[in-house]
This record gives sequence, C-alpha cells and structure tokens, in this order.
Amino acid sequence: MKHLKTFQLFEDAQKVAELNLKVRELDFKRNEIKTKAAETAKAMRNEEDPLKSEMLALTAQKLSMQAEISKLDMKITALKIKIESNK
Repeated sequence: MKHLKTFQLFEDAQKVAELNLKVRELDFKRNEIKTKAAETAKAMRNEEDPLKSEMLALTAQKLSMQAEISKLDMKITALKIKIESNK
C-alpha cells in the first residue's frame, strides 16, 4: 500500500505539472493574439478605404475575444491545479 500511495502522489504531481505547462502555453497564445489584435488595429487606423477599415475593426474585435477566451481557459486551468493540489 505504501508504494501505491507514493505512485498516487507522483501521478498528482505529474497532473499539476501538465496543467502548469498548459497555463504557460495559454498565456503565450494570449499574448500572441493580443499582439495580432494591436497590429490589426494599427493597420485599421492607417487604412483609407472605409470597408477595409471596418473589416480590420471586426478582425481586431475577433482577436480580442479570442484573447479573452484564452484568459478564461487559463483561469479554468488554475482552478484545476488547485483541485489537484488539494487531493
């Protein structure tokens, strides 16, 4: 039984490590999306054609929403880490 308990602790630690890696990946993805949104917004301000400008504005909004989704995913993963840590 002692070995099973040790193995269970190892599995729990491995799950937490995987979740931490997922948080880092989501944070990196969120930063990339925010950068793309900023670049799109900058291109929108420099655009002369109103239709292209509107399309770029919608693209920037879409990217901002994707960044917020990544932020929520990070929060969900952080809660999963807390749950795994409390086991």
